[in-house]
Amino acid sequence: MKLRLAIFGGSGYGGSELLRILLLHPNAEIRFVTANEHAGKAVSEVHRNLLGLTNLQFMKAPEDLESLANLDCVFLALPHGQAMEIAPRVPANVKVIDLSGDFRLRDASVFALHYGREHSAMDAQSQFVYGLTETNREVIKTSRCVANPGCFATATLLGLAPLVANNLLSCRVIVDAKTGSS
Repeated sequence: MKLRLAIFGGSGYGGSELLRILLLHPNAEIRFVTANEHAGKAVSEVHRNLLGLTNLQFMKAPEDLESLANLDCVFLALPHGQAMEIAPRVPANVKVIDLSGDFRLRDASVFALHYGREHSAMDAQSQFVYGLTETNREVIKTSRCVANPGCFATATLLGLAPLVANNLLSCRVIVDAKTGSS
């Protein structure tokens, strides 16, 4: 049986890669993908690399999230600040996987410091588990809501995990990470 999925925010890089991976997955059925600014356009018109893989069209995000109750899971590939407005309103029978930073940090003051805004759904924060599968796989399997870690955190934690597991760290670790793109 295929999982019935939806992607909120399919026009950005993260959303497009998620869409590409799920389109090729034999157990995934993408019911819809949103991109408000591209609503009505073919997905392959925006993401030329998906030409021939899908006939899906982008749509506006639904106002009534109760309409999602027939899905198994929704992915939130939205800019920071938008997932916190949607996740708490997703029906309780639907899993939520957030690719933004909205549910990664548990402390409201730390969130505000790093993201420059207040978190509007801190009460929903406790429902989310940290989605680093290499270290948290069993908890993720049984969780309804997953907060995907960011790229720097993933690289750092995966690099340090064997050192921590073997008790090889005896000092404070400082990570200086850079991203390059063109």
